Amino acid sequence: MLRQGVTSFPLRWLARAASGAADARLVGATILQRFPLVAKADPPAVAAYKALAESKAAETRKTFPAEVYADRRSAEAGSDAAGAVPPAGAGPAVGTSFWDKYETPALDLAVPVGEVDAAATRAAADAGELQTTARAVDASLYLLLRKDRDDHPWQFPQGGWEDGETMRQTAERELKEEVGDEAPVYFVSNALFFYRAWYLGDNGSDIVPNADEGLVGYAWATKAEVAALISPDVFPVIEPLLDH
Repeated sequence: MLRQGVTSFPLRWLARAASGAADARLVGATILQRFPLVAKADPPAVAAYKALAESKAAETRKTFPAEVYADRRSAEAGSDAAGAVPPAGAGPAVGTSFWDKYETPALDLAVPVGEVDAAATRAAADAGELQTTARAVDASLYLLLRKDRDDHPWQFPQGGWEDGETMRQTAERELKEEVGDEAPVYFVSNALFFYRAWYLGDNGSDIVPNADEGLVGYAWATKAEVAALISPDVFPVIEPLLDH
């Protein structure tokens, strides 16, 4: 199960800032977030300290006779486990750990902030290569929708407020109108500017852009990729709402 977060906020002031129009309308938008699936790698200094600490601990670690490590019944049965019994007095090798014998699967990690190629990101998003949440597992991903237009094609799910609605209702309605109701998104907050929710899908592929809304694609983008895709005059306003 993938946990996702949702933030909704009124964008009246954002629309005015982006367009410069005096008659800017009130807009409800949703920031749909997939939280990181794994912890980020330690910084080099922290990793070096942990390696040194493990090495020092191994040097002073007590060793025990082989029978402490072995299961006597497995040895008597001649199982494969008997062949793995360490010799008497042997302990873990210095500088190694129990988990070293297990192969760690390769993970699709996020490109560090500052190293994202904006042109390559836009090309990948336009080609539909960012339509899964099974990527950048150590970073948050955000849903962006692509309009069939040349000017500012990428944006968050959003739309105009209608009479009688709260801003949360506007955000929820627009999200369903633009990507359908197959994506299991659950809003859990009534805060004015900041809503959270859980997305219970598998890989983000249950997002279905509505062609009637002028949508032709979508992308699950990291914060750095969002900066490369959306309007540069909008991102500074959105940035404080996005996690790395």
